Amino acid sequence: MTRLPLWTSIVDFRRGTYVRQVRVKSVDEVLEATLRTLLDHGDVPHLTKRKIASAIESLSASEAAAPITGLAGVYCTSVIVGKHLLLVHVVRTLQSADVRTASRRQ
Repeated sequence: MTRLPLWTSIVDFRRGTYVRQVRVKSVDEVLEATLRTLLDHGDVPHLTKRKIASAIESLSASEAAAPITGLAGVYCTSVIVGKHLLLVHVVRTLQSADVRTASRRQ
């Protein structure tokens, strides 16, 4: 059985920075999974269920995450939540098994 890729998200919202890791198939699924974990943990002041739903809807309607030129597996996106910017950086995270496999290929 193949494990889903690990993704790390760095979220900036209202003077706070929050880091989450999720396992999903693709970058397209990372944003919703990250926002849901932020809501589930309840550690982001001012981020309500309604605001999360609105952010997810806005991200789905937009181009979601844009790849960062010159970097592999790094993306960025943003959405307005209420009157505030929610900025998300996403990085495909290699784990030790992935690093060993990659180094053997070189």
